[in-house]
Amino acid sequence: MITSTPGRTKWRRRGRSIGAECFAICPSRQQSVNLAGMTGRIESINIAPTAAAPMVSVSQARAVPGRGLEGDRYFEGVGTYSDPTSPSREVTLIELEAIEAIEQEEGIVIVPGTARRNIVTSGIALNHFVDKEFKLGEVTLYGIRLCEPCNYLEELTEKKGIRRALVHRGGLRAEIRTEGTLRVGDEFVLTDTAISGPPKP
Repeated sequence: MITSTPGRTKWRRRGRSIGAECFAICPSRQQSVNLAGMTGRIESINIAPTAAAPMVSVSQARAVPGRGLEGDRYFEGVGTYSDPTSPSREVTLIELEAIEAIEQEEGIVIVPGTARRNIVTSGIALNHFVDKEFKLGEVTLYGIRLCEPCNYLEELTEKKGIRRALVHRGGLRAEIRTEGTLRVGDEFVLTDTAISGPPKP
């Protein structure tokens, strides 16, 4: 069980809390959160060599700008939705708290890699990092957009209801801005841009 710490934000839906420790929040509420108060880390790293192949958990992976994580299907350009013109396929992240929440509330049990996201984090509300730069260990990333679940995820996992359960808490799509090695246990570090926001005109 992960315990609450200052700076973490609960997701609320239909008047109730979704998971005692689920930090994903509605994008429209992002401005009210103190990003500088958040701390987090990488819990697992997952890659799949080809489209639809099972995700494999690894202790570390090389992140390469414009490509993705070495050994992953999107790095090789053979992912189901591979698009060499879009950086949104380079790396995907999801909160461990979201995975725990759908088990608690919907009875949907999955291991982190089953969510088909490359990086599983804890302690960070990923929805806040759309259009923001941040670091995982030595690698700088930029949040592009939410990684909303799709019907394809439900087909691959054979978990009925997982798409609906992960709406708005399916994680984040990110661009890799600096090359480096990601490791399980790496800390989530905010850049100055993430804390202060873009310069005022």
